[in-house]
Amino acid sequence: MIGLIALLFFVLWGFIAYKLSKFLTKKMKAENPRKIAIPILSVLIFFVPVADEIIGGIQFRLLCNREALVADYDENSMGRKLVSVGAVSYELREYTLPITKLHFSYEDIDSKEIMISWNYFKAKGGFVARSLNIFGSDAPYTFNGVCAPEVSGSEIFKRLNVEVQYK
Repeated sequence: MIGLIALLFFVLWGFIAYKLSKFLTKKMKAENPRKIAIPILSVLIFFVPVADEIIGGIQFRLLCNREALVADYDENSMGRKLVSVGAVSYELREYTLPITKLHFSYEDIDSKEIMISWNYFKAKGGFVARSLNIFGSDAPYTFNGVCAPEVSGSEIFKRLNVEVQYK
């Protein structure tokens, strides 16, 4: 049912974009440029509501590629006992979309030295996603709004043969 509502919404918005582009090109005297301008304007108008999400998706992908691909760990952490420092949450405000960064750290139980850490990112959707909340979530519609290292924390702990305690 939600899919049909979303489809109806997109068809209605496409119709509005088409009518609006016809209205905006109404004063053009020459017919050929008008025939070219209407479809171009229609597409541009159609994507305006999700433009922030398209730009934000590009920024999010670049951020993930730069900071969340791998977990940082010290080779000396093999066989050690670690304790979770917890996840520190940051709101990244310099991006088009609201992005939350969670930084997970694990320190040596004796020396208190950080041995393993990684970042996890979660983006919220653009203006339309946050306003309409069609799918019961403020997640982005045009891209996956979550990224983390390819290897999970438990897999890293297993590879390094570390014992982890949680506070």
